[in-house]
Amino acid sequence: MNGLATENTNQIHNVNLYKTIYISIGFMLLYVAFSTTQNMISQIYYQLGYDQLGNYALFALYLTQAANNLFAPKIVQRFPVKWVLCLSALGYLPFMIVGILPRQCYEDMQANPNYESNLCSKHTIYGLILASAIVNGYCASLIWVCQGTYIGILSSSKPEKTGVYFGIFCSIFATSFLIGSVIGTFLLGYTTQKTFFIIMSVIGAVACLMLFFIPSPFQEYQITQMKEAKKIAQDAKESQAIAPQETFMQTIQRYAQILKTDQIVPLMVLMGLSGTISAFYAGFMYMLIQNTLAQDYTNPDSIKDVNQKTCYVYICQGIFEIISGYAGGYLAQRFNIYKLVVVSTLFVQTAFVFALICTYTYDYSIAFLCSGFIGFGDNLLNCVLSEIITKDYHGKSEIYALKSCVMSLVFAALLLINVLVQHEAKYSFILAIFIYQIFATFASANLGPQKPLELNEEKQISRIPSEDKNLDNDNELQVLHQQQRDQLITTKQMSD
Repeated sequence: MNGLATENTNQIHNVNLYKTIYISIGFMLLYVAFSTTQNMISQIYYQLGYDQLGNYALFALYLTQAANNLFAPKIVQRFPVKWVLCLSALGYLPFMIVGILPRQCYEDMQANPNYESNLCSKHTIYGLILASAIVNGYCASLIWVCQGTYIGILSSSKPEKTGVYFGIFCSIFATSFLIGSVIGTFLLGYTTQKTFFIIMSVIGAVACLMLFFIPSPFQEYQITQMKEAKKIAQDAKESQAIAPQETFMQTIQRYAQILKTDQIVPLMVLMGLSGTISAFYAGFMYMLIQNTLAQDYTNPDSIKDVNQKTCYVYICQGIFEIISGYAGGYLAQRFNIYKLVVVSTLFVQTAFVFALICTYTYDYSIAFLCSGFIGFGDNLLNCVLSEIITKDYHGKSEIYALKSCVMSLVFAALLLINVLVQHEAKYSFILAIFIYQIFATFASANLGPQKPLELNEEKQISRIPSEDKNLDNDNELQVLHQQQRDQLITTKQMSD
């Protein structure tokens, strides 16, 4: 017997849940380091006298991520999953490590006003930080395409439980925000900024090590079947029964086909909303908090106090991200996921209303209301969007790449607006994202199930014959075969 006929479905489901937890913890550790660094660098670099350097770095990071998303699926297809995940995670480390340099230079110049070093020149610091951001952006585009495809494969063992898989990932991943903010509060309140960057780098290195040992997303019998399917595909290719290696133009055509689907426009607007949320809390939240506090940049204790109070607000956001992660997986199984998108946008809209109020009242307590609503809406939106694109687009690498691309472009665009208006027109930034949020709410109301796709590779793979036609009556086995056919091109090397 082959396939699911020889495997206990519940046992496979449990094994896949373990794999989901494993990758979730790996990503959680990585983003404990990265998210905390991302959220604080604009403030820290500003305090060290580098003005908008933090926002410049984030702009470069997300613009690079957006640009590389077109090619990310092809890279993910060619290499084993653990190598893509591990090497991509390593690309995050320079972004955290390089933060040590400006702080060390600041300490050297404080100790000796006449201190000079080529390494501490502004050109060198700006160059290294922007270069590290570009590397990070390139790797981020790979790691998120790989993550979406990985969990999409795992959830195919029980398609009706797709919400559970992404709910587990979202809830565990969301703890990175809380844990990172708690660690940041302690480090920035009781140690130096240099220690902060060192600890974040160490945590990031541990995450890289963990992702190196990530298990294959496939069961042993699936790997065997895929090897057999690859041999069939190779034989068919040699006999010209199947198309040769995909060209660049064919890749573009695959994206074009996705862009022609009837629900892609509202879906892309919502993907952009996710980028809007990230841009808000990474590039503007610290300014919102600073405006409510009295800060003396010549007093180290005042700087530490502001940094701690900024982390308190992020802790609040992290708590609601976790709550939302658990709630998202539960609600997705019991309610219409397309209606849940509307709910998530309303939470985000409420958060931006509180942000507008906070900018006018200078009330620190309102920042907590803003972070709570945006934390719940952010993770609920990401959880539900992940389930929608997995179900409606069969978890294809290209749709995850498109999601990452749209999010990154919107993030970069809003950061550019923030850099241009700076502090003189701080209301303009919130007003811009508030208007975008209104469009996103209308888009969410128009979102519905996607019609079945007929992409090129599906037509090609359908010509690969089944090894045992008598097994085609087994519905579960049909699901497995279809999943393998869908993944034959998009995840050729994932079975490593």
